[in-house]
Amino acid sequence: MQSIVSNDTRPLSPAPVQGSEMPSPSKQGSLHYTQDGGDKSPPGSAPGNASGLGDGFLLHGQEDIGESSTAAFSPATFRILSGVIGGIGVAGFLNNLLVIALFLGFKRLQTPTNLLLVNISLSDLLVSIFGNTLTLVACVRKRWVWGNGGCVWDGFSNSLFGIVSISTLTVLSYERYSRVIKARVLDFSWAWRAVTYTWLYSAAWTGAPLLGWSRYTLERHGLGCSIDWASSSPPDGAFVLFFFLGCLAAPLLVMGFCYGRIVLAITQFRYLHVEQVQTAGRMTQGWRGETRVAR
Repeated sequence: MQSIVSNDTRPLSPAPVQGSEMPSPSKQGSLHYTQDGGDKSPPGSAPGNASGLGDGFLLHGQEDIGESSTAAFSPATFRILSGVIGGIGVAGFLNNLLVIALFLGFKRLQTPTNLLLVNISLSDLLVSIFGNTLTLVACVRKRWVWGNGGCVWDGFSNSLFGIVSISTLTVLSYERYSRVIKARVLDFSWAWRAVTYTWLYSAAWTGAPLLGWSRYTLERHGLGCSIDWASSSPPDGAFVLFFFLGCLAAPLLVMGFCYGRIVLAITQFRYLHVEQVQTAGRMTQGWRGETRVAR
């Protein structure tokens, strides 16, 4: 019996069976497993959860980042970053916690001005707890391991606490301006309202990406998240512009004006004081000369 030999040496593969999983390439070249129902999930994760960390939701325009596996730095650099970020986090936590404890423990330190300083310490303390911790773990693991939900929280919390600090510094400059230039002492009621407004102002800016205007995305180094600065979308570009003006340019202008006026007033006062001293010296010398003549 004559056998039929085929020249095709490619391995045979079974025909796809309905309901079975077949790998399909994603846009980035990696494999995502698709099912008939349209669900796309990495192996080992629950359906609908692209990150495998229990945060299977995506905000408006956000891409699924999952766990970033591309190392942006060398192992030695990661070790250095881990030590630096860990040291900054511990020092920031202890120092700011000490400031808050001193304010609460000593009655004489509870002044309106110190309340503003405590608000800055509180925001920095929260950055040390939340922001530094996520980044430190990412440095130790050499990749982002917190998934989409962690990325959104990291970008939101760091932006929120950072804007609170900048806004409070702006309020503090105005308080100094009012005390030195206007000779007006602000009370606790004013200070508490100012603290409340700084948090509301910060929440308004950082909450916008949660509602669809811009988004929080993983930074290029893969160790933290922030606003999508590089987006080519016109609405996202407009948000970045307004964010820059409202959260950086405007506070710097206010602080520059307030402290500039204070420096100018101190300079003028010093000049007048020198003039008064010189005038008093000339008058004293003239009086002494007249006294000698009279004698």
